[in-house]
Amino acid sequence: MKQSWKWKAATAVVVTSMVLIAGCQQENQGTGISDTIGGSENGQADEDGRIPIEIWTWDIATCGEIHEIFEEKFPQYKIVLTPVESSQITQKLQTTLASGGQVPDICLLEYTHRGKLFQMDIWEDLSAEPYNFDVDNVLDWMVPNETADSGAYVGPEYVSVGALAYKRDLAMEYFGTDDPEELQKLFPDWDSFIAAGVEVQEKSGGKVFMLPSVGAAGAMLKGQSQEPYFDGEQILFNDSIKPILETLIEMKQKKVVDRIDYNSPEEAASCGRDDHIFFECPAWALSQIIKPNDPEGEGRWGLMLPPGGGYAGTSASMGVPKGAKNKEGAAEYIKFFQSTLEGGALIRDYKSSLIPYKPAYEDPSFYSQEDPFFNNQDVWQIFADVAKSIEGVRPLNNYDQDFEDSYALAVKTINATDGQITADELVDTMIEELSNKHPELIKE
Repeated sequence: MKQSWKWKAATAVVVTSMVLIAGCQQENQGTGISDTIGGSENGQADEDGRIPIEIWTWDIATCGEIHEIFEEKFPQYKIVLTPVESSQITQKLQTTLASGGQVPDICLLEYTHRGKLFQMDIWEDLSAEPYNFDVDNVLDWMVPNETADSGAYVGPEYVSVGALAYKRDLAMEYFGTDDPEELQKLFPDWDSFIAAGVEVQEKSGGKVFMLPSVGAAGAMLKGQSQEPYFDGEQILFNDSIKPILETLIEMKQKKVVDRIDYNSPEEAASCGRDDHIFFECPAWALSQIIKPNDPEGEGRWGLMLPPGGGYAGTSASMGVPKGAKNKEGAAEYIKFFQSTLEGGALIRDYKSSLIPYKPAYEDPSFYSQEDPFFNNQDVWQIFADVAKSIEGVRPLNNYDQDFEDSYALAVKTINATDGQITADELVDTMIEELSNKHPELIKE
C-alpha cells in the first residue's frame, strides 16, 4: 500500500523521535557502536556531560530537526556544526593538518573535490573495526566513488538521482498529453526532444522553451554518461564531454533552451512562469526549488524520465578524518542516517533526499509517496527506480573541480554566443585552461 506523507520544510515544527518512528512504522535497526562508547574515550565530554560530534558542512539549513532527533536518541552526543563552504573544505583541511590543528569528526565532502581529497591518506576506513560499516548494504554503483585511493571506505553519500519535472498544462497544450508514460514515449532520445522543442518555438511564436537553461540540459546529459574525462593524466574529452557540448550547442541554436543562467535565482523563479515546459529535477529540487517557487502550482506538475532515462547527479559524502577526536561517535552518526531505515526516513522526510541503504529499496513502501502537488503521482517511487537502475557512474579524478570550472565557462560561452561556436573550439579552450593549471596533463 502506498503511503502519503506530509513533507517537512527546514522551518517546520520539530516533532519527537517517537512520533516519527511510529509514523514511519520502521523498526530501529541499531548501529552497533553506541554500547562501546566509554565517556571521553573518543572525545572529551563538555560540561553538560555530552560528547560533541563536530561536523564541517555547508548544509546547515535543512539539518536542525534531524539533529535534534538524533540527540534525543543518542543523549551522550551533541552535534556541533561548523559552517564551511564546499569549495573551501579541501583548503581548510590542508591548512588545519599543516598547522597541527584539530580536524572535525565528520567532514562533508563535495563530489567535485572528492577525487583530490581521496588521494590524501587521512581518512578512517569505516568498513573496518571498530566501525564495521556494512558496505554490502550500499547500492553497488556508489561504492567506487566512496572509496579512497588507499582502499579505505571513506563513507556513504546521499543518493543524487534525477528525473524530469514538467508543467502538465503546457505539455497538454503543445504535445496533446500530460501523461508521463506517454510523454516518455514521445521523447525516447534527445533528438526527438530537440525536434519537439523546435515545434514548440514555432507554435508559441518563440515565447516557450523546453528548458530554462543550457546548464540544466548539460547536467542531465553528463549524469547519463559514464565516460571518464581523464585516465590518470591523459585527457579523454573526445568521447566524454565533446558529444555533450555538441548536443548543447544544437539545443541553443534551435532555441530549445532559454538564455537563463544555470542554478540562478532566475531559473528557480521560472518554475512559477509559463514559458518553460520542463525542468531538471533531482529529488531534493521537489521541496527546495519547484514547490517554493510555484506556491499555487498544486496539481499542475508531473514527473517523468528524461530522454535516455534517469541520471546520476553529484552529491556529498561523509568522511571521518584519522585525527578526529570522536571517531566512533562520528561513525555512529553516519551509520544511523545512512544505513538504517529510521535514519533514512528522517533524511527522506526532512531533507527530501535518498540514502544508499539497499533495504530501503527492497521495501516497496519506503520510497513511495502520492504527491498532490504532482497530481498524486508516486514521485518517490520514480526516484527510487532510477537509483536502482543505474549501473555505474563516471569515476572520480584529481582534476574534477578544475574540469567543472572550465566546463561551466564553456556553458556560459554557448549561452552568450547563442550556440554560434563549435564543440572543437570549446574543447580546445578547456584543454588549454586545464593544461595551464596542470602542465602534466597529456592532450589527446
